[in-house]
This record gives sequence, structure tokens and C-alpha cells, in this order.
Amino acid sequence: CRVKDSITADLEGQIRNLEREITSNNYPTIPIQPIESTVSKAEYEKLDQELNSTKKRMDGLLSEIKMKESLNNKLEQDLRFLKKLHDEQLEQHFQSSTTDAEQLHTDSRVLK
Repeated sequence: CRVKDSITADLEGQIRNLEREITSNNYPTIPIQPIESTVSKAEYEKLDQELNSTKKRMDGLLSEIKMKESLNNKLEQDLRFLKKLHDEQLEQHFQSSTTDAEQLHTDSRVLK
């Protein structure tokens, strides 16, 4: 009974302190006390197994992402190379066509 009275008195004191804080300012500071939680061994093992499974899936996903990034980088590199090659071929074709046109123009003057 004394323990109950002591706990009750302590709680009433905390309530009074909180009421004073609330009325003295608009932003009460409520003390945060850690909450202890107990989990059964079976529940802990289940959660641990789930965590390990999630970690394995995450590792697999990260590995897949790295592989895809590597492939993407290679494709981008190949694309840049092919674009450069295409641009060079287009430039050569343009120069060849220009030369051919000039030659035809010259030949047409000679024939006139």
C-alpha cells in the first residue's frame, strides 16, 4: 500500500509540474523517458531472420543496380563512339559529294 501511495504521490507531483509548465508557456517541455520493451526469443529470432532476409534481398538489388549501371555506362560509351563514327562518315560523304558536284560543274563548263 505504501508503494502504491508513493507511486500515486510521485505521479501527482509530475502532473502538477506538467500543468505548471503548460500554463507558464505555450510550449511545454515534456520529459521523455525511455520505454523498455521485451520481445520473446521466438519473436526476436523471427525478426532477426526477416532482417537477414531483407539484407540479402537488398544486397541482391544493389548488385543488380551496379551491374545495370555498368551496362548503361558501356552502352553510353558505345553510343558516343558510334555517333562520332557516323559524324565522320557523314562529313566524308558531304566532302565527297561537294567534290563530285564541283567536278560535274567543271565538266559541264568544259563541254559547253
